[in-house]
Amino acid sequence: GGGTAFAEYVKAWSRRGYVAITVDHYGQLPDTSVRRPDRPVLPVSWAGMAPRPFLTEASENGDPEMRCLWIRNAVALLAHCHTYLLDLPYVNSRQTGLLGISWGSVMGSILCSLDRRFAFAVFCYGCGYFSAGADMRRFRKFSGAAWDPENFIPALQTPCYWIIGTNDMAFELPCWQKSVDNAPGTQGMSIVPGIDHAHTGW
Repeated sequence: GGGTAFAEYVKAWSRRGYVAITVDHYGQLPDTSVRRPDRPVLPVSWAGMAPRPFLTEASENGDPEMRCLWIRNAVALLAHCHTYLLDLPYVNSRQTGLLGISWGSVMGSILCSLDRRFAFAVFCYGCGYFSAGADMRRFRKFSGAAWDPENFIPALQTPCYWIIGTNDMAFELPCWQKSVDNAPGTQGMSIVPGIDHAHTGW
């Protein structure tokens, strides 16, 4: 939610021999010296992002139609990034993967349900089935949204691994477990005691 295209993500995977790319789901420049709402926004192609999908004058929860447009744009951006990587001559096109963290897992699970070119995916924290929880954590308010990964996960054939912490403040364990159980590609899962919901999930 407050993240961006962190350079250290790419550096960490590059050190391990991977070709990596990371994105800013908001279409903003990765200037971590300022808070996310105040970061510079990329030009014309992201004009559909305004008004912001969350805090707006109209509602403290933002504009649902804008949020849906935002997610569509972000998922499309991820697909374009994947195509770019696959076109590089030094990338093994049979061995590309996706690591999603929080919103990245929400959007990544949607993408992997549509884009069958990934060899694997790892989803940290994020999931779907927002209505399955009894708590009012951050994603519960999005129950019934057309973009809830619940509507895509049953088609998720990509081999995937799911990770969450026991006390995640954004995603509830019942929602996460339904995501794990309903994704045909699920290969494994980990519930980690004490893990924080943060940008360090990678």
